Amino acid sequence: SPSPTCASESVLPHNSSQQHDAGTPPNSPKLRNRLTLRDVVLAVGTEFCVVTCSVVHFHAQSCQKALGTSGVEAACNHPALSYFGHGTLQAWMEHQTMSSLLLHFTMLFPACACSLVLTFYTSTLVKQEGWRLGEAMCYHSMAIITGALAGLVGIGGGLVFAPFFLGMAVEPSVAVATSSTCVIFTSSSTTLQYLLTDRIIMSLTLIYGIVNLLASYSGTR
Repeated sequence: SPSPTCASESVLPHNSSQQHDAGTPPNSPKLRNRLTLRDVVLAVGTEFCVVTCSVVHFHAQSCQKALGTSGVEAACNHPALSYFGHGTLQAWMEHQTMSSLLLHFTMLFPACACSLVLTFYTSTLVKQEGWRLGEAMCYHSMAIITGALAGLVGIGGGLVFAPFFLGMAVEPSVAVATSSTCVIFTSSSTTLQYLLTDRIIMSLTLIYGIVNLLASYSGTR
């Protein structure tokens, strides 16, 4: 008999007359094609939290390293942090306790926010959609690993999402569409973080972005 892996948990029964989403009973309500105001607020709020904290953390570290050098003015007063006020970040970084609190807060707060949202939707899937907890955790583990890879090495989320969904017995068309939607969050988050930390070569971005836009449009026709 097959081992109890994530993929084997979601294999449909042989007597099932219609394929449905992995882990969802045939007659249960589905979240597919349902987008509520709560979902939008949580998605936008979580991404804003992650991007903002990441940018502040990056510039705070740069400011701290530049203290006592000629580049402290530019490092501690980046335009992306203009809402702090001129010289505010430098004053924080010069204070040992304040600098430590800021650096730890900008690391822990987005992690806690994402964990709370993850816990909320896990509870929704298990209680309302009939998912098994172990199966939901498989999806979550995959998403965490994919997000980390996207941020660290720039690997496209679609390279992981789509094959994983197919392995979980999701319909191919649904797997591709869901994968593309998931990539919106990973790509937009990392793009905004890189943009606000001056790590994007805009000339190359425009050239390859236009080509990629045309190619992706052709691929969906």
